[in-house]
Amino acid sequence: MKRFAAYSLCALLLVLAGCASHEPAPMDQDTLLKLVTGKKWMLVDAYGREPLEDTGIFILFDEDGKVSGSAGCNNFGGTYSIDGEALVFGPLMSTKKSCGPSLDEQEYFFLNALSQADRIHVEEGELQLISDDHHEPMRFAVEGENSSWLW
Repeated sequence: MKRFAAYSLCALLLVLAGCASHEPAPMDQDTLLKLVTGKKWMLVDAYGREPLEDTGIFILFDEDGKVSGSAGCNNFGGTYSIDGEALVFGPLMSTKKSCGPSLDEQEYFFLNALSQADRIHVEEGELQLISDDHHEPMRFAVEGENSSWLW
């Protein structure tokens, strides 16, 4: 009977371990800001959607709360704030030239995806912008760091 109880307890612990959250542990805000600012973060994918080739979508976070980048054809800029790992973008402005239907649609998707991000995380050289509305994060890699395959 004791052996059955021990096996049952082990099985229960394994089941509970499988149900544990796989979300990363929160990062200290100062450490997070040091990891994020001053780097050119190239888009790897936006909520599971890969960018079109040779579009060079990137984002830059400045220490003074300004954000800028390229949405693939047009440049954008605005403000951001981080509180812990909570992320809020202020209004983002962008230039308005048309680059054709595919690039225009990609830019629209990317800029909307940025506005939906509400958390930020950096792990193993990857920047993740996370939204409760999506199952996957937006993922970025620093230009030049193990990213020679990026445009």
